[in-house]
Amino acid sequence: MRKSNLEKRARLREAKNTLVGLSFVTPSAIVILMFLLIPAGMAIHYSFTDWNGISANYNFIGFDNFVRVINAPGFDRIVQNMIFLLLVYIPILNILAILLSVALFDIGKLAPVYKVLIYLPGLLSTVVVGLIWRTIYNPVIGPIARVIGAMGTEGTMPELLGQSSTVMYAMSITFIWFALGFYSLIYMGGLSNIPTDIYEAADIDGASSPKKLLYITLPLLMPSITINVVLSIIGILMEFQLPLVLTGGGPGYASQTPALRAFNYATREFRPGMSMALSVLLTAVAVGISVILTTVLRRREVEH
Repeated sequence: MRKSNLEKRARLREAKNTLVGLSFVTPSAIVILMFLLIPAGMAIHYSFTDWNGISANYNFIGFDNFVRVINAPGFDRIVQNMIFLLLVYIPILNILAILLSVALFDIGKLAPVYKVLIYLPGLLSTVVVGLIWRTIYNPVIGPIARVIGAMGTEGTMPELLGQSSTVMYAMSITFIWFALGFYSLIYMGGLSNIPTDIYEAADIDGASSPKKLLYITLPLLMPSITINVVLSIIGILMEFQLPLVLTGGGPGYASQTPALRAFNYATREFRPGMSMALSVLLTAVAVGISVILTTVLRRREVEH
């Protein structure tokens, strides 16, 4: 009898704990369902239709939207821009963030001040950042043009955002300036988890600063590197506001990103089916690259 009462109390306690757990999980699950899973499912559904974005009537057209997206003018240049950002922007951003976090991590009493200063650009609106850098790059009234003019070489400032050969580099600088502080703080968090006695042992062995960075900091920082690489990939592939404000995707398709192209399909060309088809392709690419890199980078993580 006593045993059965104990079992009953254990079951009641387990049921109570389950209900408490569900009460915490349910609100988040509802938000994810309403604002992520259902919209994603609808986007996939409508990407296979000729829906015009307004009418309740539409027809299934299979993969026609995907074929139109791939065969659309400028698609090859958009893919080149995406590859450029993945191969140039992502490595440079993360390398600079690592170096900056190492330099500022143990700088003394002013470290909190420097951390706030480097994070400030990330607090600005994306539109504001775009307008600021459009002014900076302005070949007539921009500060760079004024400095060049003050040096007696007025009129030699190139139109960085107006030339297809320079626009992606100029736009990448803006991206890096905007995101650098955020990723640096994540790396600083990773650095705080590295035991100091490892560095002390390295100092006793006479290891130089570059060797400590290469053989201690980077291997033990791999969890943060994995997080930042994945976040920066997803962030840059889904970014459309900065290119929209800086260049509008021009000149031609020279600075148009896949996300901006999907935005234009939906808002300027009124082709929601093509917009969702491109969004589905872009999401698949982002998820695929993120999964591959996460798998590769996690194999290089070490315990400490």
